[in-house]
Amino acid sequence: MNRTFVSKQIKLEILTVCDAPISQPDNLIDSIQLSLLGYDEYEGWCRQLETRLQQIAVQYHTGKQILQGDITANITVDQCINMVV
Repeated sequence: MNRTFVSKQIKLEILTVCDAPISQPDNLIDSIQLSLLGYDEYEGWCRQLETRLQQIAVQYHTGKQILQGDITANITVDQCINMVV
């Protein structure tokens, strides 16, 4: 598992769920909170992201499990990455 590649995949999912431009997911700052991307306005986005992060964890055999309620608008991009890898 390549951490850099998986991190990019996670950033891509974060942007995809909130319908943000996805042309350069690497430019998404690790310290940004999901609330700044609108995740505080749509609880469903947090649930969608949990599902997608769990799929990434399974796909890359990280051994991590993302449960319902793990993703909130107050966590950062970096915290999402650390949940998976």
